[in-house]
Amino acid sequence: MAVSPDIRNSSIDRLRTTKFDVLIIGGGITGAGALLEASSRGYKAALIDKSDFASGTSQASSKLIHGGLRYLANGEFALVYENLAERTRLLKNAPSIVKPLDFAIPLARTNKVFDKFGVAQYTLALWGYDLTGGFRIGRLHRRAPLRTLKAMLPKLNLSKFSSSFLYRDAWCDDVRLTLAVISKAQDYFGAVAVNYIKAVEPTREAGDKTISGFGVTSTYYGDLDVNKSFIIQADSIINATGVDAIDIASYASEPPQINIRPSKGVHIAFSQTSLPAKAAAVLPVPNDSRTIFVLPWGDYTYVGTTDTDLDNEIVATSEKDIQYLLSALNYSLLTPLNRQLITGAWVGTRPLIESNNPKMSQRTKDLSRRHLVLTSSDKMITIVGGKLTTYRKMAQDAVDAMDKVLGKTTNSISKTLSLEVPRTPEASLTNLSTRYGSRSQIVKNFVLGQDSFIAHETWPLDLGEVDYMVYQEGALRLSDVLLRRIRVGILDQGAAKAIAPEVLGRLAELLNLNEDDQERELIDFHSDLKRELPDES
Repeated sequence: MAVSPDIRNSSIDRLRTTKFDVLIIGGGITGAGALLEASSRGYKAALIDKSDFASGTSQASSKLIHGGLRYLANGEFALVYENLAERTRLLKNAPSIVKPLDFAIPLARTNKVFDKFGVAQYTLALWGYDLTGGFRIGRLHRRAPLRTLKAMLPKLNLSKFSSSFLYRDAWCDDVRLTLAVISKAQDYFGAVAVNYIKAVEPTREAGDKTISGFGVTSTYYGDLDVNKSFIIQADSIINATGVDAIDIASYASEPPQINIRPSKGVHIAFSQTSLPAKAAAVLPVPNDSRTIFVLPWGDYTYVGTTDTDLDNEIVATSEKDIQYLLSALNYSLLTPLNRQLITGAWVGTRPLIESNNPKMSQRTKDLSRRHLVLTSSDKMITIVGGKLTTYRKMAQDAVDAMDKVLGKTTNSISKTLSLEVPRTPEASLTNLSTRYGSRSQIVKNFVLGQDSFIAHETWPLDLGEVDYMVYQEGALRLSDVLLRRIRVGILDQGAAKAIAPEVLGRLAELLNLNEDDQERELIDFHSDLKRELPDES
């Protein structure tokens, strides 16, 4: 992937000099999927993002690859079926990234005669989930005694619950999945992907209303002046910019009539010492119709998510968000956890499509997670809505629409396209496998022979990994490394701050950063941390 100054400049040169079949704007999982879908069908495809890859919604999800059990309650059976079909494909095509995860659903004890109807309701829902496609993961749901629940989540207050169910879904690191999809498109199908390139306005041939490309500008301060602003020529545009989709779509000759309603989601993290969890759980929120997830992630456990309207353009975790999650969590625990035990957090937005049906709930949690593909006569395709799990289907639908505007017929191969890299036996023995999956052998090649180990007690790191992130994954900023490619910034802010100076030192060597650049990186990094988890007031 394009990253060191020389490699980045080479990739920018390709953007400047190549006429592409499609330019994809937006480097989250949807845009990444579209890049792989288009390039694997034989199209010349390019992707740009105004920030880092996966720096928006795709870094801040709940990390779940799931059918959406609660969608059954809204009668969205087709959506659940589609989700579960895509879950099956991801488990097969990316087994080192997407992994099965056991879930517990404790049923709250209400001491009412109607308790048994709660059991019946969940039994019906879980059978519906299994029969809709959940069974393909290799295990049906089952009732479980409270002692099993206690073994999985030792700090639960069992007096609050009458019984529990167990079922299985799947989990992944959303950023790692996005990077794997981009890497596949570049390494195997010749696609181009460059981060920190902003789409400014479309270009059109004289006398022709059809978009012929996009004027763009670099947002990375380290780029050469010659690479700051230029035009990317393309026969079609896929707008995959999530919550910003309306802004890009407004450039179309016939802007699509859509209303995106961004919702904000926040997660908070604890050490496994504070909140041990051997499996995930779905816990009730008192005095609300919502539930929250408790999910294990290595040495940490995280809790989420909130689901509220984005009140302003600033996406940041508030104390209200934190207290909501703490209160919801503590309702189910023997001993309440306090604010001081939170080690990290992350916040993101969901590009939900607002419903015009007055009979449907207008709470953001109840808005559909379906996706929508819209095409304008000047060959701009806009894709909005959707979710992490269905990114491949979203990409397939978008490129099918592109086929029509270009007057071509191509066949999708993405259903069976592996995202794995061929592995050697040694790769499975390295502790890098946990973070990088099948690409761990490639990372190991960057690490070997270097004496550059950060021996932090909770987050040890070999600086050779930073080399890999720069030369293979496009990392240019300190936050690119510590918040996204290494998730220490969202899971453990104390550890992130401790290792940041040494990581920045290595970035400075690789990217020729001067003292002012390094100061800028530290300031921006600490600002990003504060956005994810504000200082206690």
